[in-house]
Amino acid sequence: MASSKILTPEVLWAQRSSESDPEENYLLITIAVPDCEEPSVKLDAKSLDFSAKSKGHVGDEHTHQYKLNIKFFKEIAPE
Repeated sequence: MASSKILTPEVLWAQRSSESDPEENYLLITIAVPDCEEPSVKLDAKSLDFSAKSKGHVGDEHTHQYKLNIKFFKEIAPE
C-alpha cells in the first residue's frame, strides 16, 4: 500500500475554567481519525503531538497519515 500526503485530523477543543477552584480547570481535546491505527500521543506542559495511520477506503485505497502539533498559549498540567 502506498502512502498519501500527511493529513491534519479533525480536532474538537473545549476548556473549563474556575478562578476559585483550580481542580475545575480542564482542557479537553478530541482528535477524530477514522479506523485509527498506530496512534502516538506525546503531551507535555507546552504542547501536544499526535500521529496515526488510517486504512484507505473504497475509491481511495492509500493509507492515510495524520499528524498534529498544538502549542499551548500557557503551560498546562498534563495528566
